[in-house]
Amino acid sequence: MSTKMFTRPLYLAVLAAVAAAGLAIVFMPDAQATSAPRVDPLTGAHVANPAATDTEPPTTPTGLGWSFRCDTTSSTGTILITLTWTASTDNVGVTGYDLFAAQGVTSDSFALIATTTTTSYTTPVFLGRLELRARDAAGNTSDFTAPRLIAPPPSPCPPPGSVPPVDTQPPTMPANLTASFSCDGTRGELITLNWAASTDNVGVTGYDVYATGSSSGSFGFVATAPTTSYTQAVAFTRYEVRARDAAGNTSAFTAPLLTLPPPSPCPTHSASPPPSHGTCSANYSLGSTWPNGFQGQVTVTNTGSDSTNSWTVTLTFANGQTITQVWGAGTTNTASPYTFNSLSYDATLSPGASTTFGFLGSWSGTNTAPVVTCVRTP
Repeated sequence: MSTKMFTRPLYLAVLAAVAAAGLAIVFMPDAQATSAPRVDPLTGAHVANPAATDTEPPTTPTGLGWSFRCDTTSSTGTILITLTWTASTDNVGVTGYDLFAAQGVTSDSFALIATTTTTSYTTPVFLGRLELRARDAAGNTSDFTAPRLIAPPPSPCPPPGSVPPVDTQPPTMPANLTASFSCDGTRGELITLNWAASTDNVGVTGYDVYATGSSSGSFGFVATAPTTSYTQAVAFTRYEVRARDAAGNTSAFTAPLLTLPPPSPCPTHSASPPPSHGTCSANYSLGSTWPNGFQGQVTVTNTGSDSTNSWTVTLTFANGQTITQVWGAGTTNTASPYTFNSLSYDATLSPGASTTFGFLGSWSGTNTAPVVTCVRTP
C-alpha cells in the first residue's frame, strides 16, 4: 500500500482495530527529533522542536562587590578576595556565571578565570579589572557587567613569621625581691624594687608590679616594668611581682614584700606629688572584614615630653567581639575589656614616636569600634 492511499479515515480505522485487540502502538522519534522540526502523524503539519527555541539570554548580573580576608592556612600571608553579586534571571533558568579578568589597571586583555554556578567566588587577590556575565542551558550569555578595578588593601595580613607559634609555658617566678629608699629633689621619697630575672622557654618581655597600702588589703596593678627594677614615689607598704612573656603567660607572684621606709629620710616637701611625664594616645582602625571575622590595628603614640618605659592599651568592645590572635603586643584577656602590654622591642618610645600592633577577631551582628585608652610609664 502506498503512503498516498493511507488516508486519515483508514489511519483512524487501523488505530481502532489495534486498540480493540488490546495492543498498543509506540511512536519512536527519529534521529533528528531533538534538533529538527517534527511531523504531527495526525495532521502532517511540521511542529518546531521546543528544545531548540530558547534564544533569550539571561539578564546581566548586578551588585558586584567584594571583601578581603587573610588565608589562615597560608604560610606566606596570602590575601583572599571573595566576589559576590546578585543573581541573574532567565526565561528558562541560569546555569552559571563566567568571570573574566584583565591584569593591571588599564589592560583591556580580558581572559576567562573561572566559571561558577553560585553567586560568589573566592581567589587570591590580584591587581586588575574584573567583569562578569551569566549563562543559561542553551548557551545564551548575558551582557558583561561594567569592568571593575580591584585594588588589594595595604597588607591586612601579618607577614610570615610575625605571629609566633602558640606558647603556653609561663616564665619562672622572679626571685630575691628587695626594696631600697632614696630622696629626689622634686619627687620626694622614692622606693626602688629590685629582683632576679625570670627565665622562659621563648623569652620574658616584662614584669607586673602589684601593691597594697595596708597589711591585709587586696593587691592591685601598679605598673609593668621592662627590666628587673622599678622606682616610684613611696605610696604603698607591700609589693609583689610576677613575670610575663610575649604570649601573655604570667608566672606565679613573689611572696609579698613588706616595706617600711626609714624615719624621715627626706625633707618635708618630699610628700609633693611627682610631676607628670606626659601621656600616650592610641588610635584604633578597622582593617579587613569578612563573615564573622575582622582585622584591627592600633597605633600607639608617645605624646609626652620624654621617652616611655612601657605602655598599656585597653580596648573595650560593646558587641561581644572576641580577639583570637595578636601581634606586636601581649595580652592575657579572653573577653572584653582587652588589655594590651608593650613588648621588649616596642616599649621605649621617644617623644612623638609611634608603634603599631594588630589582631584578628570574630564578631556577630554588629562590629562597633571599641573604646580605647592608653597609659604609659616614664
